[in-house]
Amino acid sequence: GLDLVVNALVHQITPVLAVVVWAACGPRDQLDRRLIPSALVIPIIWIILTLLRGAVIDAYPYGFINVVHLGYAMAIVNEPGSWDAVYPPLLHAEWNGVTPADWIFPFFLFIVGVSVAFAFGKYIEVKATPAVYLKVLRRTALLFALGLLLNVFPIYNLWTGLWFQPSQTRIMGVLQRIAICYAVAALLAIHTRWRTQAAIASILLLGYWLLMTLVAVPGCRPAMMLDPSCNLAGYIDAAVLGNAHIWSQSTGADPEGLLSTLPAIATTVLGLLAGRSLRSAEKKNLIWLLCGGAGLFALGWLWGISFPLNKTLWTSSYVLYTGGLAMTCLAIVHWLVDVAGYRKWAT
Repeated sequence: GLDLVVNALVHQITPVLAVVVWAACGPRDQLDRRLIPSALVIPIIWIILTLLRGAVIDAYPYGFINVVHLGYAMAIVNEPGSWDAVYPPLLHAEWNGVTPADWIFPFFLFIVGVSVAFAFGKYIEVKATPAVYLKVLRRTALLFALGLLLNVFPIYNLWTGLWFQPSQTRIMGVLQRIAICYAVAALLAIHTRWRTQAAIASILLLGYWLLMTLVAVPGCRPAMMLDPSCNLAGYIDAAVLGNAHIWSQSTGADPEGLLSTLPAIATTVLGLLAGRSLRSAEKKNLIWLLCGGAGLFALGWLWGISFPLNKTLWTSSYVLYTGGLAMTCLAIVHWLVDVAGYRKWAT
């Protein structure tokens, strides 16, 4: 009765109205960064008191902060709240298929590639110094280490009284994949030109497709090659990393596993190619970005008929589909902000 009405008002209607009112009434001026610390005081105090209270009475007002059941990493990073009240577009596809939630990670890798093009693209003309390689190595190691730290956090759990178990620690993860993709993209930006980069991306995508569809997995029929319980990516993860070191909630393969990182590198290379176009500052490149994005999107959708769009496996069709979307969005935002000069909405 009343509880359902209050819950809908607080958690669904009010957030939507807040966005609508802001869009309609403003304010439009840039926020003063000095206000951010004071605005965070109440939320920080609330979360601290709620966690302390939960530790004492073993009860939490929301499932998304129940650290006993979720762990700190899941509660902080990867939990949208009650799984019974999640907007469908915010949920990942269970296996094949794509939702808006499945765009986020490939979009992030794509923009990593764009950033790398601006940061390291100049070294194709000017020889990179050892300091440049040291910078790439340091950033790669830091990202990978932070990912491992997140996987073992908290090292000692005050709620359960248990230390983390190295034998049960997940090795790969989101930050680890970003680290690997960043390192490869940086080296490609330093040493290769766009044709070579495009060729490498093509080889990765075609090679991954052939591996996933032609290489037999022990105990699996050919028709099951992309099944959650029967796929080459999952088989390699289990064989190399071990089942104890992959994501505990994975269905058939670690979503940031070893073999599926290869097409993820191709996603980053697509961003690298888009970033190169932006660096050249030629107006015709905007058309190339728009046409290229639309073409990749269409090609990915068509390829998905025979090689399904799948985020967990990071299929080649998924790379083209999401890469095309990301490239199109980048072209539109570039036109709005840099060409047409519509900057007020973005500040």
